[in-house]
Amino acid sequence: MKTWVLVADSSRARLLILEKDRSLREVEAFVCAEDRLQEQALTSDRPGRSFDSRGGGRHNMEPGTSQHEQVVIEFAKELAGRLNALRTAGETEKVVLIAAPAFLGHLRSKLNDQTEKLVALSIDKDLTQQSLPQIAEHIPKFF
Repeated sequence: MKTWVLVADSSRARLLILEKDRSLREVEAFVCAEDRLQEQALTSDRPGRSFDSRGGGRHNMEPGTSQHEQVVIEFAKELAGRLNALRTAGETEKVVLIAAPAFLGHLRSKLNDQTEKLVALSIDKDLTQQSLPQIAEHIPKFF
């Protein structure tokens, strides 16, 4: 059984294995190219317009979730799906999540209940640009 480490932010992620000697080995990398696009490039047209409930005024309707936020949520769903698949295949004993604080919540919310139970450690830091030894330093020795 393996301990998988997912290091992620809203536009890239690295899936690692924690080896017995405490070193990390990269297995897979993910890139969310859409996240690098500006909001205007993701939105094809202007928001709709609506009448006020009283009076004759009109105003722009605000979307509930921005296109950028929707792309981030879909990327979190993709990564969670990969972890869910590893659990289903019996490939994991523990999961460590290391993600930018804003993205960590999206990621955890997309894990299924069984995979969520395997999350032994969550670290809310963006370490995606760090080397493997630097990432390993953030994982406690007792782990």
